[in-house]
Amino acid sequence: MISRRQILGAGMAAPAFTLWPRATPGTVAPRGPALPVAHLLFDGRFEAAASIARLASVGGPAPRVLPRDALELWYDLLRPAPGATPRAFAGITTAAALFALRTLAADHRLQLRYHAEHGVPRDGRIAHRIEGPAGRLAQCRRLSEAAPWEVMAASALRDCAPGRTQRIRLASAAAGGVRDEPLYSWVIGPAPHRA
Repeated sequence: MISRRQILGAGMAAPAFTLWPRATPGTVAPRGPALPVAHLLFDGRFEAAASIARLASVGGPAPRVLPRDALELWYDLLRPAPGATPRAFAGITTAAALFALRTLAADHRLQLRYHAEHGVPRDGRIAHRIEGPAGRLAQCRRLSEAAPWEVMAASALRDCAPGRTQRIRLASAAAGGVRDEPLYSWVIGPAPHRA
């Protein structure tokens, strides 16, 4: 019999392009203010992820280390209760954890609302590929020029901001711990309304 771990493991081997969905024409932001993040997750294996989570948690939810079994966390904490209003949650994790949580969230009309790939540091620089609302991207651009990259990444994880989806690429000075794989910062929240 196939276990749920085998299914998730096979799903995590899916092509990487699934992490970077194309913006859907006709997608508009929900009306009203940004939706606050209810849960903040991070991959405890990476010093940079812990640092970003601490910065993002100021005035918000306490950061929580993502356990090895993301499925258990989904059912115990993140999955919306039947009839409840879905809440946004954010994290700084590897591609595999993001893929698993994004796939589970899709069944509850939750989707990736913001995400950024923070590449492996090379020659003292980190390349960032960011997709999200225009206002959030402008904020990231300003912070990438004036602050460490961890501050830029943390600023985007505080809420589920409204706005049309756009993409940018940035580079910033690398500092902090060494890592051998990219980190992904992301916000998953209720799907925007269609025009």
